[in-house]
Amino acid sequence: TNGNFVGGFVGSNNATISDSTVIISNVNPLTGAGVSGRTLVGGFAGWNNGGSITNSSTQTSVKSTSTVAGGFVGQMTAGTLSANGAEVSVQGTTQVGGFVGYMNGGVINSSYANTTVLETSSTGAAGVGGFVGHLYDGSITTSRAAGSVTGWGSVGGFVGLMNNSGSITESYATGSAFQNEASVQGTSGAVGGFAGYLSTAFNGMISDVYAIGSVTGVTQLGGLVGYAGKGTITNSFATGVVRSNTTGTALGGVFGA
Repeated sequence: TNGNFVGGFVGSNNATISDSTVIISNVNPLTGAGVSGRTLVGGFAGWNNGGSITNSSTQTSVKSTSTVAGGFVGQMTAGTLSANGAEVSVQGTTQVGGFVGYMNGGVINSSYANTTVLETSSTGAAGVGGFVGHLYDGSITTSRAAGSVTGWGSVGGFVGLMNNSGSITESYATGSAFQNEASVQGTSGAVGGFAGYLSTAFNGMISDVYAIGSVTGVTQLGGLVGYAGKGTITNSFATGVVRSNTTGTALGGVFGA
């Protein structure tokens, strides 16, 4: 339970894997999860560092006692993930995603996450999302996220935090995004039906995406994006209900702030 690079199929991958399935229905009585570790924990792979995984899936529960937990891969640094799926519950302190916890390179396409995602630390500020928690770099295309996302800081139905040069295209989120009403992160956090927080350092792109899930939180709440500090967003829309669970400000059907 204290290990790093922990996966349901492989801990650290830089090879080629295809047509593989992970089903872990029993949970560890000490951790309450099928796959558990300290950091870089994933339902299929803990870390994908240059390898490719195609046409594979995982069904399990994932728990990190620290940061970086993903329903399919904990951390994606390089390589390709194509036509994969995760049907899991996943939790960690921050950088938690239904498909990938932290992505700083590589390509993901035609993949899905049907998940329950939970950020457990009230000081978590590095992103929690229905598909990816923190997208720093890399590209995601033709992918989807469903389920629910609950966190304390930057919470998104698809991606929690984007703060460098990543891109997302032709993707969508249908699940709810919820920020705990006890959050004290203020304008350092945000909640969006698709993306939670796009920082002022973000110079990437979001295009041809949509979100239909509900958005609930303290402040900076948007049906599509909670806070858009910088970046390019085109051909995108949102239809979900947006509401504050306190007396928060900066609420919008598309953008919060």
